[in-house]
Amino acid sequence: MKPDGEADRSREPDLACSLGEARQRAAAWADKIGLPVIEADDGNVLPFKRKEPTP
Repeated sequence: MKPDGEADRSREPDLACSLGEARQRAAAWADKIGLPVIEADDGNVLPFKRKEPTP
């Protein structure tokens, strides 16, 4: 919230709806700020494994 009580839209998340849109946005920001875009799997995210039911 801004000091006047209005919502601060610049701090709201702006998520892409698809992988293609995310790639387009990344490319646009890369051009704007001069950094490369590198796609990589995140090693900090581990999939959950379901527990086997015990008989």
